[in-house]
Amino acid sequence: MPNIKSGNSIQYIIELDRQARERVAQAEKQAEEIDAEAKRKTEEMLKEYQEHSRSRLESAEQSYKQDAEGRIAQIEAEAQKRTDAFDKAFDENKDVLEQQIFQAVTGSKRGK
Repeated sequence: MPNIKSGNSIQYIIELDRQARERVAQAEKQAEEIDAEAKRKTEEMLKEYQEHSRSRLESAEQSYKQDAEGRIAQIEAEAQKRTDAFDKAFDENKDVLEQQIFQAVTGSKRGK
């Protein structure tokens, strides 16, 4: 090791210190760049996840809506069948029903 009192030794120590500071500065800069990149990627992944989730929700909503519309149509068709059957039965038995109602109200048969 060179003599510390000599000018060359002091210059050498100053140069080592300068290089060390330079390396620390580069390491800090790299750390900041890595941190910024990690934040950017995190935001990008979050955005992609949100878009994917939104798409899946829209797809599920559409599927449930179609299922519900199908069930509603089926229920309405079944209700219409029952209504039609009731209307048919009523039309077929209208005279008898009217006679029974008339008798129940007046207590006598209606003449025809």
